[in-house]
Amino acid sequence: MNGETLTGPARTRHGWTLLTAGAVACFALLLYLPTLRFPLLWDDPMLLELTSSRLKSGGLPALLSSEFILGSRGIHTGYYRPFILLSLAGEAWLGGGRPELFHLVNALIHAGVCGLTFLLLRRILHDGASALFGSLLFAAHPVHVEAVAFIAGRTDLWAALFVFLATIVWMEGRREGTVRPPRLAAALSVCLVAGLLSKEVAAMAIPAWLAWDLAGVARGGSVEPWWRRNRWWLSGGLLALGVAVALRLGLAGVPLGLPASPVAASGAVEPSALALFLPRLALNLKLLVAPWPLSAYYTPADLKFHPSLWLGAAAACALFLLAGITGKRSEGWAGPCWTFLFLLPVLGIFNLNASVVAERFVYISSFGACLAAAALWGRMHRRARWAGLATAGALLALFSVATLVRSQDWSSGLSLFTAMARDDPNVFVAHFNLGNELTKAGRLEEAEASLARALKISPARSDAWNNLGTVRVLRDRLKEAEAAYTEAVRLAPAFALAIENLATTLVKLQRPAEALAALEKIRSPGASELPILIEAGRGLSAGGQRDAAERAFARAVRAAPDQAKPLRYLASFYMEQARTPEALPLLERAVTLDSRDAPSRFTLGLARLLSGDTAGAARERDALRLLDPRLATDLEARLRSAGWRD
Repeated sequence: MNGETLTGPARTRHGWTLLTAGAVACFALLLYLPTLRFPLLWDDPMLLELTSSRLKSGGLPALLSSEFILGSRGIHTGYYRPFILLSLAGEAWLGGGRPELFHLVNALIHAGVCGLTFLLLRRILHDGASALFGSLLFAAHPVHVEAVAFIAGRTDLWAALFVFLATIVWMEGRREGTVRPPRLAAALSVCLVAGLLSKEVAAMAIPAWLAWDLAGVARGGSVEPWWRRNRWWLSGGLLALGVAVALRLGLAGVPLGLPASPVAASGAVEPSALALFLPRLALNLKLLVAPWPLSAYYTPADLKFHPSLWLGAAAACALFLLAGITGKRSEGWAGPCWTFLFLLPVLGIFNLNASVVAERFVYISSFGACLAAAALWGRMHRRARWAGLATAGALLALFSVATLVRSQDWSSGLSLFTAMARDDPNVFVAHFNLGNELTKAGRLEEAEASLARALKISPARSDAWNNLGTVRVLRDRLKEAEAAYTEAVRLAPAFALAIENLATTLVKLQRPAEALAALEKIRSPGASELPILIEAGRGLSAGGQRDAAERAFARAVRAAPDQAKPLRYLASFYMEQARTPEALPLLERAVTLDSRDAPSRFTLGLARLLSGDTAGAARERDALRLLDPRLATDLEARLRSAGWRD
């Protein structure tokens, strides 16, 4: 990429550098091999649902023009990340949706980022040992588990990969002797566009490079004026921003960010964001140097003052300060500049639809902490070799064990949400999801307790009341289930699933009229109502409530107009009421829809017999001989009782 020709020793050093980067990547991959057996968790199925539905509806163009939304929730995010959707679609096609391939790709991306981390540190610190320590620290950092083990966290992985590649190109273009900056500018633009289409935080690379230029990173002996020194990469970076914004606005129509709040529109920073700025910064800094305990879900309560938070933040500040004042300006201040700039978008200044804090958000910014740690460790290692090696070994061993332990929390939904509920006992999401996982595992008593705990935290959540009702049904406590479903419907009158569950419970409690009344609150019946309506109709008919029974069976026909079963039940009801002429067309339609439905053919034969059409009934008997000989024999006996002779 430059005009130099590598001599033998230089070529050897270059080979060893690449080999070491590969070794770091292998170390990172080995740490995360256990994740290959993990299932898809939390938001992962919804993200794949989004990808699959968009792909089926409009192919690849639909993915390129889609807002980044999790599953069916339809929450406007303001995010445009088509590269992530394309990567998921490709892996789903290759692996048939199996979790192993998704986890393998996440682990491979992380391994690639770790290899690039070594190359970057090597260029900044000019010390292979320090670069190796810093990149291994990055590879083993426990705070990265969420980004790697969580498929939805790959936004940060891909963005980091492309940002680090672009940074290497940026540094290459600043080397003395470089003669093709236009080609490098094009490469930088391509990398940065890919990063921006993975996650918007990649845009912070431009101010980070500007800060590094001021610090003198990779400037060499250049004494060129500022603009001449930076014009090629600034042009490439601005071109990348322009392309990403054009795709976002022109192709996808996704606006930049979320709609401004009234306070933000007035030009002021929201009080809540301002109040949380320093605690957010403190928690993020603490995660960089003291990554334990970790949590998959942080709330504003986690930002309240406690000694470990501020001690951790103080330790991070001390790390950055020591790195800045004891080393060269170019390496000392590069780390804190990088970390702060890449943290800036998640500190509450911008109006983003994001968690208050998330460990995956510090994935890219943690490079700055590893850079500062590597710079300080390098000075220790040069002064006291064995002390430096012992320190590095102990720290890397500690981080590796912590990563392996932490990754086990992501090994199943049950382990993840158990850990979340343990770490954040007052968080609704933790207990709600734990209750759902315990239900799947058949641990119903614990599931009910978890859902009850979730409702104590957020009593207005209709979905939790609905799920609590389901657990109570499974525990055969129908009256209590009815109360839970009733509360869910009261809170969300249009919650169709809760209404259906309430109706099913009322049928089991032998109150079919109330079940039908509940279902009739849903304007348009769906196929999921069919079994409830049929059971309600049968109960109403047996109880002599003929008008209500007819409404139930008629609604069943509307709920599944392409199925034979509801037509047969409505026709049978008409026949019981001596309304056989009304039953005949329904049964003929049922047989047309499903010619192999033996009960419908048998009932049609009875209807024809009652109408005096014995020849028609005999035809249905003949058809039944191939479908259900028992029903054919029954129908023939009725024919002979009516005086029919072949």
